[in-house]
Amino acid sequence: DESLVDESHVGPRRSSPVQESSSWSPGRDEKENRREIGANAKNGFRGEEHRREGADGLPSQRDPSHVLRVPWRSATADEEHEEGETSRSDLESKFRVLCRKQGSLQEQAIAVEAREKSLKTREEKYAKLLEEFGEQRMRLKATQEAIFARAGKLEGEEGRMKQRDQEINERMKTVRDAEDELEQRKVEVQAEQQRVKIKTEELDKRERDLQDLQAKLDERVNRIEEMRQREGVRVEESKQEMKRLADRLQELLASNTEVETLLKDERQSLEEERKRLAAKEQQMKRMGRELEAKLEEENLLQEEVKQLNKSVRELEETLVTKDEEVNTLQRQLHARMELVDEERSRRTGVEQKLG
Repeated sequence: DESLVDESHVGPRRSSPVQESSSWSPGRDEKENRREIGANAKNGFRGEEHRREGADGLPSQRDPSHVLRVPWRSATADEEHEEGETSRSDLESKFRVLCRKQGSLQEQAIAVEAREKSLKTREEKYAKLLEEFGEQRMRLKATQEAIFARAGKLEGEEGRMKQRDQEINERMKTVRDAEDELEQRKVEVQAEQQRVKIKTEELDKRERDLQDLQAKLDERVNRIEEMRQREGVRVEESKQEMKRLADRLQELLASNTEVETLLKDERQSLEEERKRLAAKEQQMKRMGRELEAKLEEENLLQEEVKQLNKSVRELEETLVTKDEEVNTLQRQLHARMELVDEERSRRTGVEQKLG
């Protein structure tokens, strides 16, 4: 953290009292003790420096752990003078050390104050971060609950999608069955259309044959009618001739017997003519009966043509009904395919949302 103060830049590192006490040696302590005792006895100096040394963690006489038992002996004047000079120089050096320590302590106090401010700023920052973390935790908890709810909803949606897939598969199977049935119906309709076409061609051929036969019958009837008219004229002429001959026969009978012979011959000829006319009449009757039979056959053919036309109309109506059924099935198939496409697009959208 940049707000922290690096203690290595505050000042020179000082040895702690523990480190200073760890460099103890018996000769040095004994010499120091003697100097302090001599200085105290000579100058009576027990002032601020000793208290600072005690505050700084230096050995003092109040600390019993640093009091050394020194064997007592009387000091000479030279020794006392030397000890006094040494004690003065030591005190001066200690004073300088204490001054340096005081400066270092002031620098450390400034660094500590800066660190306290930095720590306070960091505490405020951490408090704000903790508050934001709490809010984020609440939001994450709400989001987690929403995710769990969404997961449950998605599981339910997945179950519904599986059910819908099954329904779609069933519908697709139904559509395929309907397509197969439609194809089969189309084949049947095509076969039926082919049969109707063949039957229509046969009916057209029979109708043409009937028309030709009708034309022939009409022509024959006309000829028979003409023959009947001619025969009627001939019969009338024969009757007139017979009447004239009968009159002449009466005249001849009245005149002589030869006439009777001639009349007999004429009667024979007339009888023959009558027989011939009777045979002709029988022939005309037979031809009339044949004509009536032809007319009856023509009527039967016309009835058959009517029945065939009726069958053709029924087949045409059946074809129209079949075409309507095929169109209905095609519309149903188209609607089902649209439903299947909608279901596929919806399923794709749901899969994309899930992905």
